Amino acid sequence: MPDSLHELPDKELREKLSTGELSDKKAAIAKATLRRRRRERVQGWLNRNAWLGAILAAIGLASILAIGKGDSDSTSE
Repeated sequence: MPDSLHELPDKELREKLSTGELSDKKAAIAKATLRRRRRERVQGWLNRNAWLGAILAAIGLASILAIGKGDSDSTSE
């Protein structure tokens, strides 16, 4: 069995937190470990899928420009 909470898989950490078998200090460490791992997974996904973010940004910018252009046409009439 691993010595440290940092070495436990996510599933075991969640189980230990849900059963309440950890002290307050160890529970705080387990929660921080799970948050860090989640943040690393999300950051990794974003790094691998940066093209998706670029497409969404382009669509958003195009829609803002289209709305702005539509407003200026209706006010000039």
